Amino acid sequence: MTKLSVLANASKHLFNLISGIYVLSVVARLLGRLWPEAQLPAFVLLSLGFVLTSISMILRDRNGGEDSTASMVIAAIPVMTIGTAVAIGLGKLTARFWSDGPMLAIIWSIVFCVTGVATVIRDSYYKRKLDADLRQGAKVHDHDNVI
Repeated sequence: MTKLSVLANASKHLFNLISGIYVLSVVARLLGRLWPEAQLPAFVLLSLGFVLTSISMILRDRNGGEDSTASMVIAAIPVMTIGTAVAIGLGKLTARFWSDGPMLAIIWSIVFCVTGVATVIRDSYYKRKLDADLRQGAKVHDHDNVI
């Protein structure tokens, strides 16, 4: 029975990965019609983000639904890469209206994205530690009341 459930779980993740890559190729092709130079970088960044998100989900499933530090960091990498791509796109867009603005917009957007992701990772890590400490404290207090 466990071999069947492992096989079903692996096939579910493989199907999600293949179908996600297909959808991302369609999105990249549509973006390529609007901005031809961005088609390949968009596909590579989106695919990388999707694969890393899938790896994070697999790690979470293997840990019984609990986030590990590795899965939290791996899940944050796509957000940073896609945020960086959006920042570069905004920088290119501001170059049309403001000649000095692109580099400033790119730098501040990347700093904002990295700071936000680092804050989310830190808060998730501390929340997990707090939950573990509270569970540990509940066990200690349960032993005190047994007399």
